[in-house]
Amino acid sequence: MVICKSHREMFNNSLIVDKFYQFILPNTAKVFAVCISAFVDALIVATLLGSEAMAIVNLGNPIILTVSTIGALLTVGGSTLYASACGAFDKPKADRIFSVATYTALAISILLTLIAYLSRGTIVTWLCAGNLQLIDSSSSYIGILIGSMPVLTAANVLFGFLPSAGKPKMSSMLMLLANVVNLCLDIFFIKVCGMGIEGAAYATVCGYGAALLWYLICYWRKKVNTLLVRITSHDLLSLKEICSMGASSSLSQLSFVLKITLCNSIALHYGGDTGLIAFSVCMQLLSITSIFVGGIGSSMINITATLRGGRDFLSSQKVVSRAYSLIFICALVTLAVFCAFSHQIATIYKATEGEVHSMTVQAIRIFSLAIILRSIIVVFMFYVQSIHKTAYASFISLFDGFVGNLPIAACCCMLMGINGLWWSFPITSVILTLIILAWNLRLLKKDRSMSFRNILLIERDADILHEESVTEELTDASGSLILAHEAIKTHGWNDILSSYLTTLAARKSPVKIDWLIRQFPDRFILDIRSNVNSITEKQIPTPDNIKVTNEMVLGMNCLRMVSKS
Repeated sequence: MVICKSHREMFNNSLIVDKFYQFILPNTAKVFAVCISAFVDALIVATLLGSEAMAIVNLGNPIILTVSTIGALLTVGGSTLYASACGAFDKPKADRIFSVATYTALAISILLTLIAYLSRGTIVTWLCAGNLQLIDSSSSYIGILIGSMPVLTAANVLFGFLPSAGKPKMSSMLMLLANVVNLCLDIFFIKVCGMGIEGAAYATVCGYGAALLWYLICYWRKKVNTLLVRITSHDLLSLKEICSMGASSSLSQLSFVLKITLCNSIALHYGGDTGLIAFSVCMQLLSITSIFVGGIGSSMINITATLRGGRDFLSSQKVVSRAYSLIFICALVTLAVFCAFSHQIATIYKATEGEVHSMTVQAIRIFSLAIILRSIIVVFMFYVQSIHKTAYASFISLFDGFVGNLPIAACCCMLMGINGLWWSFPITSVILTLIILAWNLRLLKKDRSMSFRNILLIERDADILHEESVTEELTDASGSLILAHEAIKTHGWNDILSSYLTTLAARKSPVKIDWLIRQFPDRFILDIRSNVNSITEKQIPTPDNIKVTNEMVLGMNCLRMVSKS
């Protein structure tokens, strides 16, 4: 028999919270690779070709963000459903969801590339707001980005599913590879080959192409556990749910495309080239804040979607609470750094001339005031999406994008000139926060089934008569088992648990488990998660009156036992 050292505090460092922290580093590293690449990419271009070339890179961002929009629509929604299917112990369904999302994303990206390539002249003119000098210098760069859309989309989708499949480190390493190759080729193509701004576009394509090649090698060697399978017309019905789940993230990307494009026009109208350069720097800083927002938010949704599939709302509450705490600390530190070092940031981006420098510094300081509230809002949007309130999440995305921000920017600019553009970001965040709080209070008042715990819409299962969550540390010492709930004795689970836990405790490395027991009117459910990769003993005794399921979920071994009351 094994001894368990028990920790019954509600918000202790349970295994699921530990798993959340394990996901944060690789997920943040993945977002960091993308964002820092955009940061360094713009820095390299500004250093080698000047600040005007950096502005051209910013003009091409809508093309990149269009790829992100396709990826968000199918990857965020698909990976959320993939995680839910894994949490419900249905891996074949998860593979079908992955396949539908991947095939659809590739088909859409190829179609969009053909359409955009045929109308690239109109697209370039629109992105450059009719500025003839910018049209001439950016035409080739934007054309190359249009042609790269299928490659970038494939990378976004294939790498985006890996965290939900328990492979966050592989996902981050592939994104890191893509962006390291991109940056190295930036210098080679621009400085050595003399390809100018076009070299930066070719470097992006080659970087992601190299990462895709490495992914295919891993897939061929069966080191990737997301499997492409043959799909039927019936499987395509899941596309509606995938798109519904990913709609808010997709709309966020799409509205961001429109916001950047139209804000570029506003900056040119009210501030000329100086205003465009200052706004481009602010967008680079927004990419930096996306590092921790995306890392924490995607880690949270990967885990909460899985927990929701297993209806484990108690563990979900722990993860969401940690996510909000972390996002507040990171946003506060970022705000302090941006405000304290605004002069140095402007200098880094070669905004050194008198008027350009002063406008950029002022823009950075005002724009940074939005960081804390906006970061919390985006993480809340991730959470709302994971609990299937897709319309609510979509509203938040749209308001934060062009629906709320652009009218506010237009009004502020009419009153304050170019400074109104910077002020529109914190003002939008304050207004959106007030709307969210008011709407959440309304939902709580209408929540007659008591399915929410608080104003942050943390879920709970109203059907549960009793629930208890405990963290255990297993040792090899002989003694009595602490896991001794009355339901376990009543329903004859002792033999199953003794066999399972003895197998775990036999491991040389430390073993930690979480168990959650829930009593419903018609059944008892016991879930046990452990930090082991596999169970060597396959013959777990299974009486006829108990349903036992043992699967790997999010890199944890999960045992579920269900019996009737």
